[in-house]
This record gives sequence, C-alpha cells and structure tokens, in this order.
Amino acid sequence: MQLEQDARFFFLYITAMITGMQGNRFLKGEDPHFIRNTAGITSVEFFWGMGMPVLIDSTFLQLFLRSLGASYFLIGLLPVFLGMSIPVFSILSAYVSGRLKSKRTSVMLYHMTAALPAALFGLYLFFFKPQEGILQLFLGMYFVFTIAIGFTLPAWQSYIVSLFSHEESMRALSVMYIVQSISKLIGSFVIYRIVARFALSVHGASMVFIFGGFILFFGALFFLITREEYDPAEVQLGIGGPGAFIRSLGRIAGSRDFRTLIGSDASYFAVVVALSFYGAYAAEYSAIPEELVAGAFVAVSYSGGIVSQVVFGWHNFGTLREKFVISKILGILGVLLLMPADSLWLFLVCAALLGASRSLRMLIYPPSVKNLARTRDTTAHFAMVSLLELPFSMGLPLIAGLFLDWSAGMQEGSYRILFAVLALLLAVGLFFSMKLRFSENSAPDSSFE
Repeated sequence: MQLEQDARFFFLYITAMITGMQGNRFLKGEDPHFIRNTAGITSVEFFWGMGMPVLIDSTFLQLFLRSLGASYFLIGLLPVFLGMSIPVFSILSAYVSGRLKSKRTSVMLYHMTAALPAALFGLYLFFFKPQEGILQLFLGMYFVFTIAIGFTLPAWQSYIVSLFSHEESMRALSVMYIVQSISKLIGSFVIYRIVARFALSVHGASMVFIFGGFILFFGALFFLITREEYDPAEVQLGIGGPGAFIRSLGRIAGSRDFRTLIGSDASYFAVVVALSFYGAYAAEYSAIPEELVAGAFVAVSYSGGIVSQVVFGWHNFGTLREKFVISKILGILGVLLLMPADSLWLFLVCAALLGASRSLRMLIYPPSVKNLARTRDTTAHFAMVSLLELPFSMGLPLIAGLFLDWSAGMQEGSYRILFAVLALLLAVGLFFSMKLRFSENSAPDSSFE
C-alpha cells in the first residue's frame, strides 16, 4: 500500500511539473484507474529509463567494446542480437500471452528476467576481476538479455495499451515516456561520472553493469500498482498452433494497412543504426572526448526525446499519420547532418534530432498497432510486425558493421557513405508514412478531445 501511495504521489508531482493545472483534469476522467495505471507504468519506466543507457542505444557499450578490442562488426552485432531475438521470441511471448487472462504477472516477470544478465555480469567483473575472456562473456550475456527482451517487449506493448482507452493512451504514454527520458538523463549522468572517474577499466565497467541490472530489476516491481480490467468471457486464445500461427501471419501480411505500417516503420532501424555508430565516429575522427560521447551525447539525445514527447504526446500535435511523417523528417535531418559534423555542437544537434525521431516513433507505434488490430490482446500483432521487420532490424546493423570493417581504409568517408544510405532508407519510410491510414473513430488522436 505504501509503495502504491508513493508512486501515485510521484506521478502526480511529475504531471504537475509537466502540465501545470491541466493535471487536475485527470481526476475528472471517466476511467477511475487512469492515474493508478499511469503511475504504475510511469514508475516502471522511471527505473528502466535509468538502466537503459547501459544496454540499449548505448554509447557506453560502443566505447567499452572498443576498449576490449572489438571490431565494428562485433559492435554491430548488438542491435543484430536485438533485431533477431525480438521477432523470434515475440512469437513465444504471444503464445503464452494468449493463454493468460491476466497479463500483469507475466509482464513483470519478463522484466525481472531481462534485468538479471547485466546484474550478474557486473557482479562477476566486480568480484573476480577477470583479465581475459571478458568480450566473449559479454556477448553471451547480451545475447541472453536480448532473448529476455524478445519475450518482454511485445507483452509490455500490448499490456500498456490495453490499460487505457484510445482517448487516454496518447497522454498516458507521453507522460510515461517523458519520465523515462528524464530518468535516462539521470542514468547517463551516472555512467558519465563512473567513466570519468574509473575510465573503461574492469572495475568501472562492473559498477555500470551492476547499477543497470539492479535498477531494472527493482523497477519491474511497480507493475504491481497497475490494475487491468477485462471480461473473462471476451478473453480468446491467441496463437493456437502452427496452422493458426500461419493464418495470423497471413492476415497481417495480407492487410494493406499493416503492410503500409511496416513499410513506414521498418526505416526506424536506420535511426537505430545511426545511434549505434555515431558515438565511435565522433570519438575517432572528430576527437570528441570519450566521457562526452558516453554521457553528453546520450543526455542530449534523451532531451530531444523529451521535447518530442511533450509536443506530440501530451499536447497531441498532429494525427497519427502526421506524427509518422514528422518522425521520418527528423531522422533524415539528424542522419544527413552527421555527414559534415566535425564539432561538438553539431554532433549534439544530430543527437537531439535522432533522439526526437526515436522517441516519437516509440510513442506512436503501440497506439498505431492497436488502432489497426482492434483487439484487447495485441501481443500477436506486435510479434508479427516484428517478425516481418526482421530483415531490417537484424540486417541493417549487421551490414553496417561489416561495411565499416571492410571500408576502414576510407576512414571517415566510410561513415559518410553509411549515413547517406541510412538517409535514403528513411526517405523511403517517409513515402510510406504519407500513405498510412488509421481509423478516425478509434485513433488515439482523432477522438481525444
């Protein structure tokens, strides 16, 4: 009970800071659990936001792996692991989710499991201080982490949109992501202080991973605050077997609206690739200090995300389709500006643009899938979309890493070629974004007011 009261107070405080007097309107909403559920998912993301800079879109990992002698190919394997594990293990997650009336416990356990690899890896480094085999052990740890994220991501996406109506989901998710972005700044600052003091030593790395793992594990407990409501009679079996799986995949692949969504959303992974390599590019060819790359770049990227969440989430600027279009334009600008970037301020501008593009996509993707799926449990839909995007989520980072290794003699020229290709892919995504169609009577941003 005390945990719930503290989380509710924390949420109301953040809401008041962001929205001023508008926060009072929540108390008059039709959904009696809106504040409770928003407080729950926001509290989880507050702690996960602090831990995410350790493991996901992490400039710290780029520098850590380079200090271990890793090639660009190995660095590119990190998003490949994620890109492969998410669609593959999402299917198993959907299979489990379809057989559970209540999703809360499974979502919480998935989050806790995902936190364990980093925590255990950090503890091993701290107590045993190995001098060899760290790179191989890290890759094994990260692969296990990505498997757990594969189970977690679609179940979490489906769960959080199921807690709210279309009218409430956009603002609830915007508050959640704003708080997550703020907490990412805190996490980035912690990493910056550790790296600045201990450099990239084994001891320093162990502290970073212990911090990340334990903060992720603790944050998962706040799912206990949330309350899901459903009619047991309406709970249907998700993916029944191989035949039902193929039919579900066929229905999504055969849907023109879902094909257009995938055509638009697949280019998001071009932004992921840019974020995966621009830190090493800045450090090696523009002499940007490592502590700034590991801390300031991430902090500015998350700050851009906060602005994006406020404008397009809380203030709900634009329709879902328009938000997809804007996210692509921001990504194109961020990637193109990396090509001539040779100073700290220009890299920070790119970080802000890429962070805003990434955060906007994170905000609009779950409501978009729910809008097209029109069902309470959308885990299977998220899983299927991830599966169909597999060539991009796995292929782009892998090809990018191989290309940078192969063209190392070109020095910064190889990066500029890569950024040009990524901008072209985002332009294709922009084309499909302009063709997106969402239901006017159920889209979160069409019936909100």
